[in-house]
Order: sequence, then C-alpha cells, then structure tokens
Amino acid sequence: MSRAFVREDDLESRGEFEGLERPLPPRPILITAAGRARLEAQLAETEAEEAALAEDTALAADSARQHLQREKRWLESLLTAAQTPAPEGGDEVAFGAWVTVEDAEGQEQRYRLVGEVEADPKAGAISWRSPLGRALMQARKGDLVTWQRPAGDIELEVLAVEWD
Repeated sequence: MSRAFVREDDLESRGEFEGLERPLPPRPILITAAGRARLEAQLAETEAEEAALAEDTALAADSARQHLQREKRWLESLLTAAQTPAPEGGDEVAFGAWVTVEDAEGQEQRYRLVGEVEADPKAGAISWRSPLGRALMQARKGDLVTWQRPAGDIELEVLAVEWD
C-alpha cells in the first residue's frame, strides 16, 4: 500500500511521524523577565516528563515522548532567540509597562505590554504587536490613543503608566 494513504495518526502511534514543529513568532522576539522565568520552568517540566518516559517502550509513550521532544525544541529555540529588554521606566509606554486606560464610557482597564508568547488578554497581558499594544506604545499619561478594531475605533485616555 502506498504511504500516501496512511493516516498521520497511524504513523504517529507507530513513532514514524514527528508532526509539525511549532513556528517561532516574528522577530524580534521579546519576553519579559517573568515570561522568561515561566518558559524556563516550562522547559524544565518538559524535560522531567521526557525523562520519566525514557524507560517506557509502549507505543503511546513513544508518541508522548515525540510530542515532548518537539515542545522542548520549540522552548529551547524560543529562549535562545528571545530578548529580555530591561524595563525602561519613566512615563512613556514601552514594552513591559503596565498601562491603565479609560474609554469614553468611563470604564477603566489595566494592561501589560508583553511578547506574543506570554500574551494572555484575560489576565491583562497583551502583545506589544497587537492593535491595542501598537496604539499604546510611546503614549504618556493624559494622552488620547485610538485603538483601531474591526468592530470600530475606540478612543482611550492613558491614565497611568507603571513599571514593576
């Protein structure tokens, strides 16, 4: 039978399919010091899981081991390529800053500008490359910025710029 008609799931279960590598984000890859620490902890955890599977010869363990190896390669590449800029401080929004903004309805939101790999909008961590992140970059307290969104532009006032 031609290998063209073999499901990738079957190949992976037999350890013959490595799967796709996760792509790195566009360069420059920036991460905060806290983000770097989380990624290093995640790498250590992945290495520990891989070591725990080292003696298991079952096919399922082989597939899990391949997944962990891909994750480990991605984390190592990411940590090697990533830059962790020192916090700039001051009153201008830059990478790593916490920014409090207010919209026209008086609702306040607080965001931290971080790298793509550590962005978590629910926790207030937004990518510095996102539309909101780009709108906030280089703004100062009291500035009005326009957040361009598909649903319509929103004007925000920068209330505070803080640093860890």
